[in-house]
Amino acid sequence: MEAEEKGYSRPDDDEERLLRRVAELETSETELTRIEETLKKERDFILAVLNTVDALVVVLDRHGSVVSFNRACELATGYSFEEVKGKKVWDILILPEEIEPVKRVFAGLRAGMFPSQFENYWVAKDGRRLLISWSNTALLDKDGGVEYVVPTGIDITERRRTEEERQSLQSQFLQSQKLESVGRLAGGIAHDFNNLLSAIIGYSEMVMAELPAADPLRESVRVIKEAGEKAATLTRQLLVFSRNQVLEMKPLNLNAVAEDMGNMLGRMIGEDVLLEIEHKTPISSVLADRGQLEQILLNLALNARDAMPRGGRLSIRTSEVYLSEEEARSRAGVQQGRYVTLSVTDSGTGMPREVQERIFEPFFTTKGPGQHSGLGLSTVYGLVQQHNGGIEVTSEPGKGSTFRIYLPAARHETAKKASKEPVVVPHGAETILIVDDEEAIRKLMTDMLRPLGYRLLTASSAKEAIEASAAFDGAIDILLTDVVMPGMNGKELARALKKQRPSLQAVFMSGYNTIDKAGKGLLDEGAEFIQKPVSQGQLARRIRAVLDRKSDVEK
Repeated sequence: MEAEEKGYSRPDDDEERLLRRVAELETSETELTRIEETLKKERDFILAVLNTVDALVVVLDRHGSVVSFNRACELATGYSFEEVKGKKVWDILILPEEIEPVKRVFAGLRAGMFPSQFENYWVAKDGRRLLISWSNTALLDKDGGVEYVVPTGIDITERRRTEEERQSLQSQFLQSQKLESVGRLAGGIAHDFNNLLSAIIGYSEMVMAELPAADPLRESVRVIKEAGEKAATLTRQLLVFSRNQVLEMKPLNLNAVAEDMGNMLGRMIGEDVLLEIEHKTPISSVLADRGQLEQILLNLALNARDAMPRGGRLSIRTSEVYLSEEEARSRAGVQQGRYVTLSVTDSGTGMPREVQERIFEPFFTTKGPGQHSGLGLSTVYGLVQQHNGGIEVTSEPGKGSTFRIYLPAARHETAKKASKEPVVVPHGAETILIVDDEEAIRKLMTDMLRPLGYRLLTASSAKEAIEASAAFDGAIDILLTDVVMPGMNGKELARALKKQRPSLQAVFMSGYNTIDKAGKGLLDEGAEFIQKPVSQGQLARRIRAVLDRKSDVEK
């Protein structure tokens, strides 16, 4: 009693308080455990959600070290969380050239400046580059400062690649359209030039035939005629830029083709490039289309010039080889046999292996946008294939390039050399119907053929030609018609007239060199075709050959 009055507790009271305190501690520990379990569940839930989403979610501390790295990040990069945990993001995942820009952006994020969108590359464990588009948020400390930066990203590598491919295809399509337009323009200009050159060459030839050998005017007329023929060669080379040419497969000598192209190639590649043409003599002929061989040389020379921006040396060589079965297997597109080779070598920049593997792909180019269509070498490849040949390239960076073309040697035919002896112009007495919408061409054809004895009818259109045929009682042996005319074209006219005159033979003329202009099928394969400009001798010999075959058939 006295102890209680003085404020002392009894032993049993202390024990009771101790038990209550123990109970309180046990309750607190249980509560703490419960809280920890709740937090763990929430953390596991958040991690499960983060590992389920496709987005890349990474948590960085104030120093840029990785605190969290979700499953999408692991799948995208090939790194596990354990491999990147605690490491600064720029030490393991950022391209070297992007480290400083990323650090600047991170410093801004840490200071509370969050750009709405940010893109940069991550480097995967296997070296792949991943373009990531990031959105950013932050976790703040108790004082309101940024404690953690949480970037959430989407891998847009494929999307960007698809977009770039779409833009590239669109650019290629526009380049292709532009190239087609240039080809059509070149064809149209060449057609008009060929009509003019037909008159120049044709009348020059006829004047020379009338002048005595000693006449001083004869030399002047000869110069005019040769100038016209050179202009016709340039026009034919202009037509090289248009495609779907009439294929005139003839025995040709590659030496002669290279020599004839020499002056043009020399002007094209410029004075700072030395052009050398070396050829083996004698050499077998090849069965080929001259225009396409010229196009091959032209494209290869253009490619070589671009590889020598500071000048250099361009060598064109011909030779003849026999490829064994084993040698042929190592060269695409060729078989065992004898070949004439055309090699074009430059002293330019050369090409690495990965470029060589793609140079014949359409639209592939190492030049900048708008500089080239990327069709030059693919066109060469296609033309070589059309001639049953093969092409190979050897090159090293800094050591130039050599393109070597293999064309089958012609077995039984040889290229005919131009004869300096005067060629006899054949005559005739048959009836020819001349149809051309150009008055100058009709007059030229008339002036060429009438002195040779032929009976001539003329018309300026298909409609007029049909009327002239109906009004003429006698036989018409040959229709000599332009291919491209307003209204009914030459092929349609020939078909219409043959219904009236089944034995009628047709010879077609054109300043174009396309047998299938814009896919319209203007001439059938095997049709008798004369490319303008044409001389009196060429025209007369073709007309006579057709008439003689007709006569043999009728017999």
